[in-house]
Amino acid sequence: MGDREEQGSTNCIDQLLHDANSPHLPVQQYELKRLRRSAWIVHRNFYDITKLGTNVTQDGMISSPDGLDERTIRTEVFKRVHNYLSSLYSFNEQARAIIDDKYTGRTIDKADFLPDPDGTRRASVPAYSKRLVFLWGLRNQFTHGQYRCLNLDQHTAHDGTEYFELTFRESLYAPTPTGGLEESGDYLRYCTARDRERPLCYIGEFHEEYFNAFESDLNTWCRRTLRS
Repeated sequence: MGDREEQGSTNCIDQLLHDANSPHLPVQQYELKRLRRSAWIVHRNFYDITKLGTNVTQDGMISSPDGLDERTIRTEVFKRVHNYLSSLYSFNEQARAIIDDKYTGRTIDKADFLPDPDGTRRASVPAYSKRLVFLWGLRNQFTHGQYRCLNLDQHTAHDGTEYFELTFRESLYAPTPTGGLEESGDYLRYCTARDRERPLCYIGEFHEEYFNAFESDLNTWCRRTLRS
């Protein structure tokens, strides 16, 4: 632990470290630029998800354009979700590496971003980390070519419009335990069944409320010792 606690700091990095007296080593301009580039890729992939429907990250309704069969739509939906989860993972790994490099109080490992289920390693877990766990598990399963935990269902709206909806099937969710997690089910620890019922809505809330705040806090943290 660092020299002093975060002492009520609202900065997510301070909360993650339990120390507001950091970074200890200067962040270089090129390092901050790389982080911004990685964040931009996450934002771009999120934008691609929002284009799946008029308000898809709020209501989960995926448009069903004329002339596109279910297989084509399914492939496109899974591709965009996969791209988002992969870029999110890459951004977090890059962020973790920079924080670990610039913070000398202790090693910053994956368990800081993927908290252990009992909370024994850390006194508290930032909201960003809690919301990230489920998406980390999805990315884990997708990486191994297993998409079965997500199902694409076709529906008819009240006005007769056809649309698709992506739903989560917990019985087919089996990511490999990594980091501080001992069981694959621990990826579900910080969200309810209702939270994860519609993954596109979960991603929408995560990105707009938690990822944007984390990116901003990380930028602020880096700028404390930024060198050109």
